Amino acid sequence: GFPPAQGAKSVEPASPPARDNTGHAPLRISIHSDIRISVTAAPDLRPLSRLYKALGDETRLRIVALLSHGELCVCHIEAALEIPQPTASRHLAVLRSSAVVEARRQGTWIYYRLARHLDPAAQHQLRALVREFGKRSDLKRDVARLLKTRGPGACR
Repeated sequence: GFPPAQGAKSVEPASPPARDNTGHAPLRISIHSDIRISVTAAPDLRPLSRLYKALGDETRLRIVALLSHGELCVCHIEAALEIPQPTASRHLAVLRSSAVVEARRQGTWIYYRLARHLDPAAQHQLRALVREFGKRSDLKRDVARLLKTRGPGACR
């Protein structure tokens, strides 16, 4: 074994070392009186967990892909994804409660955008995901449909 560290007290067994049923001698324990333990808080994984749960649905991923191009009204999202308004609103509510998107009301319309004050780790993951969106032909079709059916400023 190792000799005790300087300043350590050695605790020896009261009787000669007996062997256990595996043939090993008992361990010698050294107690250090000058050890300092620093405890750091575990990282808060809740924002990342919320992000991944919110993005765990194809429709919500498609909504985030659309919102990566800027703020949109609910009517833009329903037209681009060809989904009914209640479905769009339900998915937007999940994204909003997970702090992935922010909303603002203007008259009778609600406009959504990607959240600006997202947790740094979640923001990093979302940016990486958005970079990948440009490579997906299905998501490009959603954007093309958005521009064709509604165009910018259609709800104003």
